[in-house]
Amino acid sequence: MSSTLSRRAIFRAVAAAAATTAAAPLVMSATEKAASATFPGEVGQISYVVGNIIYVADANGANAHAIVDLGAPVVGSGAWAPDGSRYFCSGGDSLGSAPPGGPHGTDLSGRIIPSVRNLTLTRDGRFIIFSNDNGLHYCAAGGNGDGTQLFYAGISVDRPTVSMDGMIFFDQGGTLDTRSIFRFDGQAEPEEVITNGWDADVSPDGSRIVFVRSDSANGKAQLWLAGSDGSNPVQLTTEAAAGAWNVQPNWSPDGTMIVFASATGNAAATGIKKIDVASKTVTPVVAIGANPAWQPINPGLVERVWGQTALDTAIATSRYNYADHGRAETGRKQAKAVVLSRNDVYYDALAGSALAVNKQAPLLITPRDGLPAGIEAEIKRVLGNSGDVYLLGGTAAIPAPIEARLQGIGFTTHRVAGNTLFDTAIAVANAITTTPDTIIVATALNYYDALAAGAAAGANPGTVLTLTAGDDMPAETAAYLNRFDPTQVNIVTAGGPGDRALINAYRRGQLPNWANRKWGRHGIIGFTAQHTATGIANFFFGSPRTVGIATTASWYDALTGGAMIGANNGPLLITLPNALDQEVIDYLMPHSAAVADVVLIGGPNALPQHLVAPIGNASSLPGHYTTSETTPENSLTAKAQARSIATTDPKAGSPKGMSDKAPGLKTKKTMVQ
Repeated sequence: MSSTLSRRAIFRAVAAAAATTAAAPLVMSATEKAASATFPGEVGQISYVVGNIIYVADANGANAHAIVDLGAPVVGSGAWAPDGSRYFCSGGDSLGSAPPGGPHGTDLSGRIIPSVRNLTLTRDGRFIIFSNDNGLHYCAAGGNGDGTQLFYAGISVDRPTVSMDGMIFFDQGGTLDTRSIFRFDGQAEPEEVITNGWDADVSPDGSRIVFVRSDSANGKAQLWLAGSDGSNPVQLTTEAAAGAWNVQPNWSPDGTMIVFASATGNAAATGIKKIDVASKTVTPVVAIGANPAWQPINPGLVERVWGQTALDTAIATSRYNYADHGRAETGRKQAKAVVLSRNDVYYDALAGSALAVNKQAPLLITPRDGLPAGIEAEIKRVLGNSGDVYLLGGTAAIPAPIEARLQGIGFTTHRVAGNTLFDTAIAVANAITTTPDTIIVATALNYYDALAAGAAAGANPGTVLTLTAGDDMPAETAAYLNRFDPTQVNIVTAGGPGDRALINAYRRGQLPNWANRKWGRHGIIGFTAQHTATGIANFFFGSPRTVGIATTASWYDALTGGAMIGANNGPLLITLPNALDQEVIDYLMPHSAAVADVVLIGGPNALPQHLVAPIGNASSLPGHYTTSETTPENSLTAKAQARSIATTDPKAGSPKGMSDKAPGLKTKKTMVQ
């Protein structure tokens, strides 16, 4: 299996619209199945396949246009992202996605096993589930992460579709007349729910399935409905003509209609029709086509978390994540601690975001001349009048009077400090774990690489951050690294300076315990700080639901925001303050299926309002996003509450057993000589 994302151009822009594209009649194979899952939402367009080409049209068949030409016959059908922003499809051993407007496709080949046939997306948009000969497999929808076997049957498995509660439906068996439909939670043994059925699709509300039941003796196949547990099966389509072949059903996002592929009598071509479930009225959609799928439209969310000052923004990041002490809320947790850092320099705090996530704590900042009233009030809001407060740095960083003030209120303070900033980072690492699985190495001479890495370290348990002095390895950091066997711990370098410092330390003999060992490291080295941040995001996160964006112009927002976003298992991206960096757009677009919430960390002076539209259009179906904000005064708006439910509701999740943690760790290391 390749560890490098394939760059084959399987997605080629189609120059002519569907109305002007000549296409040979499409004859549907009796064994060809569809695969998709329709999500609840506004009713969008319909996609379908003609030969090599995937088309998108209005629900009545009008305004058809091509979005993808695979250059070879499409295998099976595809599926829409939950927000309608991308269409996913397969071309044999190739898997990819494209926006409904085309032609900006993303090739996901090289990360999955070959012979992909049919696919679906999980209800949270994070994973693609696909059938492959005798089993089901999954991979991250953003493309970073290998295909992982989910279920092996030993006989043909097809047509996966996922319900609202994370149950996977698929069909299995020999001939079409003897196939059965099974329900599978991702871990326990699959349960048979329908005999003599195939091509199932689950309704948007998860209560019913539509499936195909065939009658080979009369050359027919008709659509049937049943409860999601297989109860009360009833026939839906009733064409009487010999050779009536209605297959590949797919629900509309509102659950009132079903679109399907249909050939009747001696017709040579397959067309697309739709049926009203209540009245059973059948309406033609397009004359030639197969493998239809119905696009749901669900708006994404672009939030701004900010305050008038850096201290206020820190408070807003705390309020984004943590509920009032002792108050149960949907979407916001109870804080278990607070991490406090100085606000004049960033050195002691670079690794602090990872500690804050580990301790389930907000990261707040304070001047050295006294604890501001707003910061004290926020600590009391999340902890009450007692609890643990971690102070980053010694008394030169956070003076003794501030510690005394906290202790006087009733808090238990813990200093996490060393003689140098490098020592402090090691103290933070030890406070997280003394037996790390992964150690990140980044420079402390600028803040970009370390802050993006700190958010990733927090989101990935067992991961810690160490610091270098640019290309040089401080003795303190070298001594820490020298404690570990580099063949047993994952070593990741974030940024060019950190990578060069590690290699220099090894070659200069600063790591004697690493000598004579065949070891390697994962190097994440971008052309710019923004490029490195997106590299870190792709390495440590498969398909995040939440993504944070901060400015390169200052470190305050990225520091406290990194702790906030890491606690939501999301990456921290950075951009120039006056123009959205292309690296950010290039990251958001292929991940838009999963991303439900993009958070701008900082006010309009840090990230101007004109950045909202390109961010919303890149992370959602263009033009279909809402906006919201969290401030110290407005901690949970109605839209933010909707965000919380969307990103934490277990019904919006994935089947059991799926993971996309640190997919980059599965890639090949660069060996060091």
